[in-house]
Amino acid sequence: MKKIPAIITLLVIIALLIGGFFSLKHFATMPETEYLQGQMEARRVMVAGKVPGRISELAVREGDSVTKGFVIATIASPEIEAKKMQAKGALNAAKAQANKAANGARSEQIAAAKAMLDRAKEGSQLAATTYGRIQKLFDEGVVPVQKRDEAETQMRASAAAANAAEAQYAEALAGARVEDKAAANALVMQARGAEAEVNAYLDETKIIAPISGEITLKIAEEGEVVGAGMPVVAITDTKDSWA
Repeated sequence: MKKIPAIITLLVIIALLIGGFFSLKHFATMPETEYLQGQMEARRVMVAGKVPGRISELAVREGDSVTKGFVIATIASPEIEAKKMQAKGALNAAKAQANKAANGARSEQIAAAKAMLDRAKEGSQLAATTYGRIQKLFDEGVVPVQKRDEAETQMRASAAAANAAEAQYAEALAGARVEDKAAANALVMQARGAEAEVNAYLDETKIIAPISGEITLKIAEEGEVVGAGMPVVAITDTKDSWA
């Protein structure tokens, strides 16, 4: 009978050993959690303007998310605004000149040229008549040679003036010459080019986000004067990162 307790004790010890074995096996097969430390890097872009001036508006703060094309800041440039007004005035003047060349002379100009021609013809006829009388008196020995020469000079000058007036009248009727029209149109093209150049500079007063991302650094403040190429903010592309 004393052997029974000994057997029971042995069975208990065996059970404990088996349970301990399976417990150790369980813990041995559990995955081990590891904690790692590191640093992520991402692409960062320094955003700067192409024209100098004062920042009239700054629409972002550090930590803001922006999309590509968003207007980050606006630069105020009185110099560019003044050049725009000059370019616009030059273009309007060139267009007016081109229209004048294309449409020819106005009726008032034609009438004025005709009146000048009529007066020049009358003066030429009078000078010719006067010269004829003086020449007759010279032939009779009544007037000296100088008087006759003066009358002849006046007649020739009046005839030349009449010819010039007739040419001006003909030009007014015909309108501007082909080369004048071409020159006027060239001035219009030149003025348009100058205006387009100024508008391009005006577009550069808007500082645009070149990529989508997060404003991670604000370098300039609203109201601050910045030079061309001076960074205003930094944008970090959080989607383009690596360890």
